[in-house]
Amino acid sequence: MRFVDIEWGSSEAKGDSNLKDYFYEFPGFDMIMKGSYRYIIGRKGTGKTAVIEVVKNKVDKDPLAFYAEMSLKDFPITILKELRDKGFEGKAQYVPVWEFLILSQICRTIIYKDNGTSSIESVDDLRRFYEDNDIENLSATQTLSVMKERNSKFQISGLLKYLQATIGFDKKKSMTMMMDIHYQKVSLAIKELIKTIDTQSIYHIFLDELDEEFKSGDKSNKTLILSLLRAVENLNTYFMDCTSVSFRPLVALRSDIYNTLQDDNDTNKLHDFIFKLDWSINIDDTKDTDMSIINIINRRIVFSDAKNNHSWSDIVRDDAPDYIKGGIWSYITARTLTRPRDVIKYLKICQDKNPIYDLSFKNVESAESSYSDWFYNEIRNEIYAHLPVWDECLNVFREIGYFRTTKDEFIRRILARPRVNKYLQDNGKVVDDLIEQLFNFSLVGNIDDKGRWSFKYKDDDALWNNKADLILHFGISKKFRLPTYRR
Repeated sequence: MRFVDIEWGSSEAKGDSNLKDYFYEFPGFDMIMKGSYRYIIGRKGTGKTAVIEVVKNKVDKDPLAFYAEMSLKDFPITILKELRDKGFEGKAQYVPVWEFLILSQICRTIIYKDNGTSSIESVDDLRRFYEDNDIENLSATQTLSVMKERNSKFQISGLLKYLQATIGFDKKKSMTMMMDIHYQKVSLAIKELIKTIDTQSIYHIFLDELDEEFKSGDKSNKTLILSLLRAVENLNTYFMDCTSVSFRPLVALRSDIYNTLQDDNDTNKLHDFIFKLDWSINIDDTKDTDMSIINIINRRIVFSDAKNNHSWSDIVRDDAPDYIKGGIWSYITARTLTRPRDVIKYLKICQDKNPIYDLSFKNVESAESSYSDWFYNEIRNEIYAHLPVWDECLNVFREIGYFRTTKDEFIRRILARPRVNKYLQDNGKVVDDLIEQLFNFSLVGNIDDKGRWSFKYKDDDALWNNKADLILHFGISKKFRLPTYRR
């Protein structure tokens, strides 16, 4: 088996036709499939979208399972804010519109994908509502736009009897007219209708790309995400307690965004339903059932040559010099954030260097500059919304010419940068706040007098030690042409 022949896969999980074949079903994946976990939390690149894509593939193969999708990518947040219930405050004002959007996606799935329900009359009533309002084939984004155009109201003739059962009104009079009803009352009618549906089917809904419109410090966007989580919980409780319909939501959320929600009481209630994609880079004594990235790598090696049960050790010539502790695997993973995407990208770049047979240390070294450029851009996409001057801060290391510096030296050089000073003044922050933010994103770590270093990505409970020196993440050092070890 040659390293150059391994199929590492697409950089993006969406559209990767081979993902289902080499996906590593980590411990806990079966609980995600069963709906026991309905929130997947992880940094960018840890595999959240890959999990959803594989679950979708399995749902497609199940004749009694169906799914709908919602994405916040290019989502009209402004419209959603306009449609809020102004009678409430905080996250409660957005919950009704989220519930309506999620319900609509599930209802379309019931009507147009599932032919197995025995509740023909109820489904016909539901279909009539969507077709009368010309919203049968719309995405959540399109539905939101229609809601604005119609001042939040829909014709409800097909759902009148269900609405009457919930809030009550003159049924004889109402049944003779086409009524325009506010979407919140439509939601009540739909919920009442769903009670009458008898089916063995399972309805999944996947909510992904919630980070696309998120901006750090924007309290309204934070409130929107909290209200979405509340809506998911409300509907999950309703389906479980009041209907016989199996409803399985699965929400993917970036960990840095989730962490900003921790001061809200609702997030504590979600603890039992959250699966965190925390990967290990352990390679020694690792079982094939452990949550280790090496198992992802080995799955792709096996997929590339199904006739032979090859693994990492079979395609690597571990000829790293003695001063590189831990060999090639440790050298590569130390330049990542312990994310599958980082490791796979590094290996793909190594592959582009076309090693003759096995992966060698020379090959890994020659690929590092290209990888470091890619890694730097990945970090930009993740941190910019939280710290717009992150690049200025890191350039201090480039200016110094080494990957390590004292805190005092870092502060002295930072304060000489006008753009950073303006940011500090405009936001009421001090340099310590910047360093702590960089530490929390693992762009810098601590290093003590004995050379022992600490990064947040290695230990999520790690706190910045303001007495210790600062060290730049090794994945960025090569871009800045900085040495990361002394021979």
